[in-house]
Order: sequence, then structure tokens, then C-alpha cells
Amino acid sequence: MSVSSVKPRPLISSLDNDHYGLSADSSIYYVHDYIRNQTPYIDVKADKHPGEFIQSSQNGRRIDFIYATEPVIRQIKSAEILNSGYTEQHRATGASYWIPSDHRPILIEF
Repeated sequence: MSVSSVKPRPLISSLDNDHYGLSADSSIYYVHDYIRNQTPYIDVKADKHPGEFIQSSQNGRRIDFIYATEPVIRQIKSAEILNSGYTEQHRATGASYWIPSDHRPILIEF
């Protein structure tokens, strides 16, 4: 199998595994587990909404993340993945992309 034929999978966080129900040691979690366990960075959405799953993409996954250090986390009043009429996703007619986007915006308030 050539590298060009490998379809990349969106990387997801093991903090959302209650939603996904995958094996705890699934390789799909490696990137975010490394960031959370080996760096000073904290998943902002998970910190502000512990245990709550909010998808950020059309595929039903949370694949968009914002990480911050503890001093920044303490300054954040709220962190939301916006899901409103404007951010409702629709496939563009005759195209392979989504309108307005296949990713929902994340709003951080300080």
C-alpha cells in the first residue's frame, strides 16, 4: 500500500471515549493523549465542559481542539462549539464540501 493511498483518519481525544466506545488504547487517541500527558497543555473544551460530548464536525466527531496552559485556562470564562442556524452544515450542491464549513467554530470568551 502506498502512502498516497492511505486515507488519514481524524484524530480524536480519549476524553470523548464515552461517545466513541473504542478500545482505550486505540491508536486514534495517540496524538491527543500525548499532548495531554506529555505537555503542559489542557483541552479547553474538556476542561470547561467535563464529560460532555459536543461534535465539531459533520462526521459526528469532535476533531477541532484548542489547547491552553493553566494560566490561560484560568482566564477563560467560557468555551463553546457553536451550533446554530448559521453553523448548520449542508453539503454544497454537486460538490464534495460543506457550507458554511465541515467544522463548527469554537468561541472562547476571556
